Amino acid sequence: MCSIAISTRQTCLKHLSISPERLCASSSFLRVLRLEDNPSLSPAVIARYNTMYSGVFHHWSPEAYVNMDIRTTAGNVATEAVFARNQDYGNDLIWVRTKAAARPLCYPYQGKVISTSNRTGVTEDLNGQKIPFIALSSTSYGEPAGLFGISCGHKPPNIFIPGYSLVRGEVPDKETNDREYALSQRQRYLERKERDAKREAAMADAMGDKEAFADASRRVKRAQADYDNFIASTGRTKRSDRTQVYGYDRSMAGKTHSVQSNLHYIANDAKIKAISGLPKILNLPDERIPLTVEVNLPKIHGVVPRGADATEVYVMAGAGTSTPIKDLAKLYKQYPEYGPAAGWQKKSGTAYAEYYHYVVHWYENNGRVPPSEIKLKGAK
Repeated sequence: MCSIAISTRQTCLKHLSISPERLCASSSFLRVLRLEDNPSLSPAVIARYNTMYSGVFHHWSPEAYVNMDIRTTAGNVATEAVFARNQDYGNDLIWVRTKAAARPLCYPYQGKVISTSNRTGVTEDLNGQKIPFIALSSTSYGEPAGLFGISCGHKPPNIFIPGYSLVRGEVPDKETNDREYALSQRQRYLERKERDAKREAAMADAMGDKEAFADASRRVKRAQADYDNFIASTGRTKRSDRTQVYGYDRSMAGKTHSVQSNLHYIANDAKIKAISGLPKILNLPDERIPLTVEVNLPKIHGVVPRGADATEVYVMAGAGTSTPIKDLAKLYKQYPEYGPAAGWQKKSGTAYAEYYHYVVHWYENNGRVPPSEIKLKGAK
């Protein structure tokens, strides 16, 4: 396990000029580097290491990783700038602002004054109140999910100048904080769920897999509904930026919406037609047989050619009638390019020849007939 961990992190360790063998001697190496376990390393190096390689043991989607990396890098730069400027003025004290939904490893240090040079003691605020301060090494600093870690909302820290600064804000009680944190994590889960569904839809569309795209579109719809219901029930702020996926643009969203609308129509087709007031069948003018149909009966063999005159034409089910098509879901699933689900019709026409007349049935959508969806129903 140790050799595997070394091989997967060689690039980072080389860049940071840290001996992998020395780091592997630390019992915390396979999880994370901590300040107290590695006193010879600077906090900046440890934070940088943990930020870059927490992904070795965590699954990141491309969008989530890029988002995390940008936020964390910007936060780390800001934090290091505060540390450096504070040190330039001969001060090493900072204080941690309060949040309504702090992470478990951050909550204990909210509203605390901390020494970045790992001192402990007592200082005074603007009002002369005595305030104890703790060492940075005694906090969760250095953990990916710890203080000032990956995506930490406490970055950058506030400088505390003895005699001039005030620690502002009230730390929420543990129960309230934990409840709000749980809600925030539930929201992140629902956002990931929506991103995953959108990513699958984009992949299926790129591959031209219409069936997979339809399935993914269903998941997008469910994920969006779950997210919207959660936001409505909790009153939290909807973060649309966290559900965006590269490749899933407005055009893709339009396709997904179209699929969702068609699936909704299919699920409710019988109910819609039952109250439509339309006739059971719809008589049509004479037209031509749309495709050639083979005739293979015991005493009759031949074809009904494409373009043959058809009379007694009518729509027996589908668009324009109150009769639902039993195979509507199959038709839309197999032939989504033929048009919307609501456009399908099951039609019948009779072609008269010299000795026989042939009854032909076919499925049609916007004037287009799939070659495998036309057949001879009988001859007389």
